[in-house]
Amino acid sequence: MGYDTFNAPILLDYESALAHYHSVTPIRKKTVRPLGARRYHNVASIDLIGDDVALIYYGMPVVVWHPDHSLTVHYPAYCNAYEPDKLAHFLPPGLDFEWNKVRLVVLNRDTDQRVLLKRGESLRLVPTGETKSWHTLKLKRRVWAFEQMPVEFNYAKRPGMLPKLMNRHMSAFLRWYDDTVQIAPTMEEAEVDRAMGKLVTEATGATVADIEFMNAEYNRLTWNAGPDLVKRKHEMSLEVDLINYYPVGGRRTYKPKFHHLAGVRMLYNWMLEGNEEHWYNALCVIVQHQIQQDWNTRVYRINGVGDRESIVEYIEKVVGIVHRDEVFKRVELPQGTLPSKTNRDMYNDYSFIHFPEKTDIVSETSTQAGE
Repeated sequence: MGYDTFNAPILLDYESALAHYHSVTPIRKKTVRPLGARRYHNVASIDLIGDDVALIYYGMPVVVWHPDHSLTVHYPAYCNAYEPDKLAHFLPPGLDFEWNKVRLVVLNRDTDQRVLLKRGESLRLVPTGETKSWHTLKLKRRVWAFEQMPVEFNYAKRPGMLPKLMNRHMSAFLRWYDDTVQIAPTMEEAEVDRAMGKLVTEATGATVADIEFMNAEYNRLTWNAGPDLVKRKHEMSLEVDLINYYPVGGRRTYKPKFHHLAGVRMLYNWMLEGNEEHWYNALCVIVQHQIQQDWNTRVYRINGVGDRESIVEYIEKVVGIVHRDEVFKRVELPQGTLPSKTNRDMYNDYSFIHFPEKTDIVSETSTQAGE
């Protein structure tokens, strides 16, 4: 196990977690019970949710013990290379968090199986009935197994397939691009913003007011607003990122490693031969992601050789996502094997965006919190 940042105890099972909860005195004038050192109560705490015992990290359950002795591991509110060490002792002996190429992993040391814990998802582990000696005190600990092992794949690129698809579907658009930049090598910021707004609203069914309200709600919610609201803010962070970098990140906007499939397909259709009325809007969207804006004039310039390469790079990404089953070959991996990250972002779909309404509890509670 890594370094125990919060001086949290090692909990072997549901009974020890429940006993620890009852043994901890809440912070004065609050209901929160620190998991370890009392000075870290706002970061690491323990709570009783029904009959379950939840180990809380920044307002969100990370490990939840159930009365049947199983446990559920949730993706934490914050996650970076330091979190596995900070979260040491949240998991029982035999299980660990690891950091692998900017991915959080749950390791079962008894089976040497590693499973990705993906953002917004959870994993459930159950006791096998076996026990092992643990610690110099010769204590007995449980042996764990993943209740359901996810099927993972590597994605191998089929040689020559992407160039064929580019030539078949995008040659007319690229010829038009080459002619256009000779005549009009610049784009105004307002044109790019209008095209982005058109794509987002048409692909998601949202209005400009919906998007503005979602950004306002996200900014208004705080990370210490309580578990339910923190969970909603965490979920909204995905959606806010996706809208800001819609429909998929590029050279300038590569923050999210996922995309909105409906938006990618719409942008692809805009670029097809026969949809010439959408070509300029499509180019505006691509330019927003790939071309550096002049900060003084707020203008995008697209007349360089490197600019064309950048434009083609983004179009190849769009074509690769839309035709991914033709471009890539899926290779199933043995259970408990971590997949490669190569080409994996082509399959990181985010298919649903929830735009909060003014009647949502998120809005009402966050308004009260701001008063």
